[in-house]
Amino acid sequence: MGMGKVTAVQANSPAAGAGIVPGDRIGDPAGNPMVLPGWLRRRAGKTVDLKVQQEGAGEPRVERVRLRRPIEFAPPAYNSPVSSSALGVAYQVLNRVDRVIEGSPAAKAGLRPGDVITYAKLLPPDDETLEELDFEGQSEQKVEFDDKTRNWPWLIGLLQRLAPGTTVELTFLREGKEHTVELTPVESADWFNPDRGFLFEPITFERKAASIGEALALGGQETLDSLTIVFCSVKAISTNRVSPRGLAGPWTIVKIILLKADEGNAKLLLFLTLLSANLAVLNFLPIPVLDGGHFVLLCYEGVRGKPANEHVQAVLAYIGLALILALMVWVLGLDFGLISRQG
Repeated sequence: MGMGKVTAVQANSPAAGAGIVPGDRIGDPAGNPMVLPGWLRRRAGKTVDLKVQQEGAGEPRVERVRLRRPIEFAPPAYNSPVSSSALGVAYQVLNRVDRVIEGSPAAKAGLRPGDVITYAKLLPPDDETLEELDFEGQSEQKVEFDDKTRNWPWLIGLLQRLAPGTTVELTFLREGKEHTVELTPVESADWFNPDRGFLFEPITFERKAASIGEALALGGQETLDSLTIVFCSVKAISTNRVSPRGLAGPWTIVKIILLKADEGNAKLLLFLTLLSANLAVLNFLPIPVLDGGHFVLLCYEGVRGKPANEHVQAVLAYIGLALILALMVWVLGLDFGLISRQG
């Protein structure tokens, strides 16, 4: 597929040292933007020449970059760029065919350079085959593509987790006309899948209090930790570091409570601690009609010596109520799928 623009450059990375910035386009020495991170990873510690096309500039420049050893691997995510830790960049992969490999499923299906993929449908084998392969529960999956939804990496990532025998139905545009072809994926020898390999489970242990005093101390620490988590989450949402689409409403909370109840009383009580801390932090936000809003008005009254104007208080109360109702509509929409959790 076509190589897209650089979307992010990590500070103090080889890419940053070479002057690469978001919006640039990197020449693809691997010939495939999906396998480029692996191509760069295998050359860690070496110096490579990269062509960099700056947006709005004429001829691309050549940068000599000394690659570092990768420090992390990021599997493909929904509508997300591909990242290379060895270089320190993330870049888009377009949904436009750039090159067709001879003898590949794409070549056999008749795809050509310039074709623009608009839709993909992943069709698993029949139920009997899935049962034999121990891949039960898999169903048809759909992936959409457009100028704002760069989902080719996500599609490739999905293929790694599906049963052998899965076929892909691709819909694409060619000279303004829509076509559909069906492909059968084959094994790839040059793409590194970071999801494969060793999966280490964290060490866990139970800690039980030996006395009432220790139980109170542990409970207090757990409450403090929960308050800190909630406070950091609210701060992350307010600064747009975390998407508000990750919020949960009453229905999702009920489902989580039922799951925790199945895991035992201890897990249920710990979740209720987190839930209580969540409500405590939210209730003390400086929003009218909440306790935090009343506290602000009381502070104002203490400083000024008399309460705020009743008309002002009424207007603030209506504003606060509107904010709370809007939040409830938002989380209920997320709970019941009326609002997509994919931004």
